[in-house]
Amino acid sequence: MTTEQIIHILIEAVIFLVASYFIFYKKYIEELGKQTAELTLIKQKTFDVESIKKTFNEELETFKKQIQLDIAKEVEPIRATLNRENIAFQIYNTEYIKLRFQRLDDLYGKLYELKKYCQNNLFLYIDEQDFRAKKEKFHEHYKNAEDALYRAAIYIDDTVTVSVIDLLNETFKAQQAFTMFYNTDPQRHNFIFNSQRQDLIQSMLDRNNNSLERLNNSIDNLPTLLRNIETEFKRHLTIPNA
Repeated sequence: MTTEQIIHILIEAVIFLVASYFIFYKKYIEELGKQTAELTLIKQKTFDVESIKKTFNEELETFKKQIQLDIAKEVEPIRATLNRENIAFQIYNTEYIKLRFQRLDDLYGKLYELKKYCQNNLFLYIDEQDFRAKKEKFHEHYKNAEDALYRAAIYIDDTVTVSVIDLLNETFKAQQAFTMFYNTDPQRHNFIFNSQRQDLIQSMLDRNNNSLERLNNSIDNLPTLLRNIETEFKRHLTIPNA
């Protein structure tokens, strides 16, 4: 191979290398441009997204504050009304409890007075006038207790009402037995003894003894009946813990 041929080959090789270099450099520049453009686009998109997020968050906070203000405007009148109603309810409840205490206290007092009167007076009598005075006084105590029951009826349940009525009925039975005891008193029926009819005398004595026994039984039942009422009243007068 001659020198000229070698030189020619070298020149072609150099030309090839230079051409390849320029082609590669061009491709590199193009790729670099694409990547730079993509990075720039990503940065811009990121910036846009962050800007939108910031704007959204600011608008969201503003909206939340406005919602809170709107709710406060609507809630405050309701809250004020509820407070007023709550105060009114507390006043009503306090007055209700106070009145209930008064009604039950009055009822218990009247029942106790009636029971005590029966125990202390429905036994002996001096004469007819004394008997009628005691009977009249009994009816006075009985009516007072009955009226107190009617006034307290809305503050007690049916169980308590029944217990009170049981006591009233027992005192009325005692009064009836006391009346029968008086009506069958042998001292008031001397004519029967004077007749010397043993059947009439024995019948009157039996009725007198029987009425006295019924009177004693009714009087003996009163303390237990009143204690039952006391238990029920304590339950009604107990204020539950808040």
